[in-house]
Amino acid sequence: MKKEKPYDRTKIEESRMPKQVQEFKQILKLLKSGSIRAVRVKTNGENTKFKVRCAKYLYTYICADKAKAEELKKAIPKDIHVVEIAKKAPKAE
Repeated sequence: MKKEKPYDRTKIEESRMPKQVQEFKQILKLLKSGSIRAVRVKTNGENTKFKVRCAKYLYTYICADKAKAEELKKAIPKDIHVVEIAKKAPKAE
């Protein structure tokens, strides 16, 4: 009988999870790198969330400062596909 090797699923699950970027300089550096495929910008009442899809990972950054959010939007290269997601309108009754 063959003895089965233990299967470690944690390495696979960690690689699928998005990485959260905490520093403004890190997200700027990431935006200037050449591995970006797409960027999603979600605007809420207080925050602006940037979701940057790279070759290997999805990076997320939450920005509370509106001036920094505008600076980040301008830093996105022109050839990258950007999807803007606005705040949902309230339902009419």
